[in-house]
Amino acid sequence: MSNEQEIQGTQKENKPNFTPVELDTVAHVYTFTCPHCDMWTEVPVNQVNCHIFRHAFFFQQLPNGGMVLLNQLNPHAPKEVCDKLKEENKIVGCGKPFKFVRDGEKYRAEICDYIENFLFSF
Repeated sequence: MSNEQEIQGTQKENKPNFTPVELDTVAHVYTFTCPHCDMWTEVPVNQVNCHIFRHAFFFQQLPNGGMVLLNQLNPHAPKEVCDKLKEENKIVGCGKPFKFVRDGEKYRAEICDYIENFLFSF
């Protein structure tokens, strides 16, 4: 193992399993970086129900090369579904699970496990 690989491994080990969440009161969304992949993402305020999410949005490709984000993947999607959608480039985001945890007056986005025993549909 090279020194660079050792340093990268140590950085991953020392990385916290959560990121702070900010409320955008104009757009009515929570914004933050994914605790798994560090990509910026958001959750609409009206989508905070069970506090479990997947960092995955379906999208539509535009003729000009851009894209429009559509709806977020079902928060109870099993790992196999998330992995397959990511592999097939059908979602934007890493597809991994996180949860909102109350931290005083705010939330933080924290890494969590997949919940396997829920009924799932798109």
